[in-house]
Amino acid sequence: EGAAALGQAMGSLTVLEKLGMGRNNIGDEGTIALAPAIAGMAALQVMVLHDNNIGPEGAAALGQAMGSLTVLKQLGLCGNKIGNNGVAVLAPALSGMTQLKYLDLAANDIGPEGATALGQAMGSLTVLEKLGMGRNKIGIEGGAALAHALAGMNQLRYLDICSNAVEKNSASMTFVLENIRDFIGLLRFRDAEGTELRADDGVN
Repeated sequence: EGAAALGQAMGSLTVLEKLGMGRNNIGDEGTIALAPAIAGMAALQVMVLHDNNIGPEGAAALGQAMGSLTVLKQLGLCGNKIGNNGVAVLAPALSGMTQLKYLDLAANDIGPEGATALGQAMGSLTVLEKLGMGRNKIGIEGGAALAHALAGMNQLRYLDICSNAVEKNSASMTFVLENIRDFIGLLRFRDAEGTELRADDGVN
């Protein structure tokens, strides 16, 4: 009810640059109610909706709304329940966010299928500096799909894929470890086992 009322009130906030609504438990229903207002916020640069119990239905509404957010620089959606179906709907909108620098989708029940859809969409995110994908279920297949997208992110500074059932010796991890110096700005890499590596740790 609160999110619905807020959604109606926010319809006129067309020049809003930052929207922070983390930890409000708005759920799918609340997200669907907010979506039309978000769609009209073309100037939005920061949107934080972490820990809100948003599932696939809410993610679908959000994905449709985010198509107009082409100048978004930070998107925080960690700690929801977006899942494979939800991230598949979000992916096309993400591909148009070429100014995105921060993307956090940690702890969202994303599996290999979702990671594959995400990897295909993220090829255009060439200025991304931080990617949070920890505590999902992407596995080796999903990790490999993400690795291809990482190849074009030479401004990436922080990468977190911990707790994802991606072995350190899998194809995706081998790619990152062998090419870590090619990510010129990469300062920290948190691997599948939660170990933090740094660009100056002697990894070749």
